Amino acid sequence: MHGRLRQTLHDVVAWLDRQKVPYALVGGLAATLHGKTRVTEDVDIVIGRDVEQTLRLVPLLDAAVFEPLLDDFEPLLKSALLLPLHHRPTGVIVDLVLGVSGFEQDLVARARTVRVAGLDLAIASAEHLVVMKTIAGRPQDDQDIRGMLDVLAVEFDWNACLELARQLGKALDMDLEQAVQQYRSRPS
Repeated sequence: MHGRLRQTLHDVVAWLDRQKVPYALVGGLAATLHGKTRVTEDVDIVIGRDVEQTLRLVPLLDAAVFEPLLDDFEPLLKSALLLPLHHRPTGVIVDLVLGVSGFEQDLVARARTVRVAGLDLAIASAEHLVVMKTIAGRPQDDQDIRGMLDVLAVEFDWNACLELARQLGKALDMDLEQAVQQYRSRPS
C-alpha cells in the first residue's frame, strides 16, 4: 500500500475510532488484504450508521482532515446511502457507505481486526466481500474474487458465503447464491 493510501487509511480509521463509529474496510483495499495486490486509488468503508447519525458526524469532519467531496452531499447521502469524502492532505477519496441493511450490519459486526502498516484495522470477511463483489459484477470485482479465492483456498468458508448470498439474494429477489456458486466450480 503506497504512502497516500496508508496515510488516508490511518486518518479515517483514527477519526472513526474517535467518533466510536463501527466500520469495516471493503473494496479494493480489503480484497488486496485478503488476496492478491492490486492497484486502487480510493478507500471504501461501510459504517454502522444511518442517515441521521451520519449527518451528525459531518460537522465533526472539520476537526479531522476530511471534507465532503460534494458541497451538496445530502441528496446523495439520503438516496444512495453514500458519503464521499476528500482527504485534504493526500487528495484520496474515501467512500463511506452507510451500513443500514441487514447484510451490511452483519458485515460490520463480523469484521475482524488486522494489523496493517502499524494500524489496527477492521476488515470485512472475505465471504462478505465475495458476495458484494459478485453483485457489483465488474471485471475488477471478478479479479478480486479470484485473487481472494486463490490466496485463501481452504480457509475460505464456502458454506458461510453461500448462506450470505442466499439471504441477500432473497432480500434482493435475485439468485445470488447461484452466481457465487459459479466461483466455487470455476478454475482461477
